[in-house]
Amino acid sequence: MVPPKFSKTGDGEVTFRYYSDSSCSASMNQPINAGQYYVRVNMNSGMNYNGASSECVKYTIDKYKTSVSWNSGSSFTYNGKEQGPTASYYSTYGNVMMNTTKAINAGTYTSEATCVDGGTTQTLCSNYDFSGAQMTKNYNINKSSVSIKGVDSIYNLSYPI
Repeated sequence: MVPPKFSKTGDGEVTFRYYSDSSCSASMNQPINAGQYYVRVNMNSGMNYNGASSECVKYTIDKYKTSVSWNSGSSFTYNGKEQGPTASYYSTYGNVMMNTTKAINAGTYTSEATCVDGGTTQTLCSNYDFSGAQMTKNYNINKSSVSIKGVDSIYNLSYPI
């Protein structure tokens, strides 16, 4: 995370304090998730300059605009099990998991992808903007072929005479 830009004159150490409110009274760790935050830049006094603090400044970490990759075809054959296309998105922090709807019986369906939080703060779904992504995919489950095999039988019959 890159801190907000600022300029300084002076020779004191610069520190950033992050806040969740516009009055800069509720401090927090440096944010990494998408959202609105506030920062105050503090400069300690140095050899030739007095210390100073900036105003409370609002800044935003935007959601990452992304797309979804559909990883499998759109045609399946009935096998008695749930099936359908799969979807994923890879970010620099790792795979963002996607759930997709699936079906069992033969027919035409639409699968919908939904983001699943991946367990780390960088892969939270709330950090991604899927608004332009293709979140649905049409697919078919075709009827399965059936084969019937005849049984060849030879009967040896003997009758008493």
